[in-house]
Amino acid sequence: MKKRINFILLALLLVVALGGCIIILDDTTVEDYRELEAVFRDPGDASFTGEFFIDILNGEDPAIRYHTSGSHIIATEAYQATFDFREANGTPLFEVSVISANGKTYFSADYFIDLVLEESGLFDDPDFMDGIDLSPEALLGEYRYIDLTLDEPEEWDEDQVCICYIFSDEVLERYLSRGENSFIIAIEGESVRRVVEHHIDAFLLEFALGGVWYVEDMFPDIAAFLNNASAHPSRIVRGADLSDAHIVVERSQTGDVLYQMLNLYIPDRVHITATVAYDAGHVPPISPPERYLTIDELYERIFDAMMGGFEAPDLDTVYDLVGLTLFDHDLSDSSFLESYALRSPSGERQEVTVISGGDLHLMEPGSIFWDAWAIELYYTLVPDSDAISVITEFSAFALLGDQLHVGPLRVSADHQAAALGVISDTFGFPVGILYLAEAIPGTEYTLLLQLLLFSELLDDTDFDILDELSTHMGIDLAESLAALFDESF
Repeated sequence: MKKRINFILLALLLVVALGGCIIILDDTTVEDYRELEAVFRDPGDASFTGEFFIDILNGEDPAIRYHTSGSHIIATEAYQATFDFREANGTPLFEVSVISANGKTYFSADYFIDLVLEESGLFDDPDFMDGIDLSPEALLGEYRYIDLTLDEPEEWDEDQVCICYIFSDEVLERYLSRGENSFIIAIEGESVRRVVEHHIDAFLLEFALGGVWYVEDMFPDIAAFLNNASAHPSRIVRGADLSDAHIVVERSQTGDVLYQMLNLYIPDRVHITATVAYDAGHVPPISPPERYLTIDELYERIFDAMMGGFEAPDLDTVYDLVGLTLFDHDLSDSSFLESYALRSPSGERQEVTVISGGDLHLMEPGSIFWDAWAIELYYTLVPDSDAISVITEFSAFALLGDQLHVGPLRVSADHQAAALGVISDTFGFPVGILYLAEAIPGTEYTLLLQLLLFSELLDDTDFDILDELSTHMGIDLAESLAALFDESF
C-alpha cells in the first residue's frame, strides 16, 4: 500500500508542475521549443481534464481507459482530482477522488475498503466473510473520504515527473516539427528504443498516467509493465520489432488553455494514449472534505462489522488469580531478560520485561511488539479501562477464529488483574496465546501483555526463558499454555 500511495503522490505532483501560460513563438526552432519547455517548468494555477488509455498488447488484461478532471493551486499547494476508470468498451470499474489541501491528502473511502480488505487477506476465505456486511454503505455512512496523509511527505523533485530538457538539441533538430499552432516531437522505428530505455518512467508520470497505478493490483499485466517501466525499462523493448513503433508528443495553447498529447506504441508490447487540457483562466477553489475518517477509524469500523457478524464464546470466569505482576521487575540477576521503558501517549513511562536478543517493533505510542522467534510479546498501555474489559476486547479476534481451546478468564479478587489462555488457529496453525492484564496503580492505564507461543519452534532455551518470566510475573506461563495444548488435541 505504501508503494501505491507514493506513486499516487507523484501523480498529484506532476499535475502541479504543468500549469501556467504559454507564448508560442512564430518560428519553429529548437530555441523556441526550449523557451516553451521553460514555461512548462514554471508552475501556475489551472483546472484540468484528461483522457487516458493503456493496453498491454502481449498480455491478457483488458485495455483500460480513464477520465480525470480537477484543479491545482500552487500558492496553497492544493490539488483535487477525480479518476473514472473503465474498460475499453466503457464498462465501469471504479472511481477515485483525491483532495490535497492544508497539508493533508484525502482519498475516496469506498475505493480503499476493497483495497484494505484485499491486503488484509480477509477475502481469502469466503466462508469466513459470510454474513458480514462490509459494503461502503454499511462501513462509511455519511463519510466519503479517508485521510491518508503521509507522516513524512515525499520530497519533490521536478526532474522525476517532467520530460522537459530530456532531449538534446541534436534530437530535437531531427524530430521536432511545427504543426498548426503546436509543437510536435515524433520519434519512430528503432529510435524509440533509446527513448523508452532512458525516459519511459518520465513519460508515464509527465502525462498524468500516474492514475493507472490504481489498477495495478487488479491487472497483473499492467502491474508488470509499470514495474518494468520503473525498475527495468529496457525489458519493455528488448527483442521487440520496432519497425512500426512510435512516440508522438504534441503541445499547444489556445487562449488560457494549455493542451498536450502523448501517443506511445510498441508493437506486441504496449499502446498508450493520453490527452490533457489545462485551463489557467478557470481555477475553482479547493477545500478539504468536511467529513472524513482516518485510516485507523476505517480499520475500527471494519473490525466492528466483523465482530457484529460473529458471536464470541462465553467465557467462564473464576476469581482465583493471585500474584500477577507484569511490570517493574528486578532483572539484575536475569540471564535471559531485560527491561524496556514503554511510554504512554501522554508521556508516562512504565518499565516492562522483554527477552534479551529479541527484535523490537514500535507499533504506536504506548504499544510495542517484541519478537523472540518462538515467543512473541505484545505490550500495550490501555487508558480508561479495567483488566477484564481489556482482555475481552483484545482477545475478541482470536475468539472469533477457529479457536481450538479457550481457558477460563481468571480474575483477581480486587478485579485489578486478569488472565486468559487461548489456543487459536486464526493464523492458520495452532498458536498459544496468553492475555495478561494488570492495572497500574496511580495511573489511568492498564498494562496488557499478549504472549504468543509457537509450540513447534520451542527449544530448551525458550523453556528456560518462560521459567524466568514466570518467576517475575507470578504465574506459571509454560504450565498454563501446556494445559491448554493438552486439552485441545
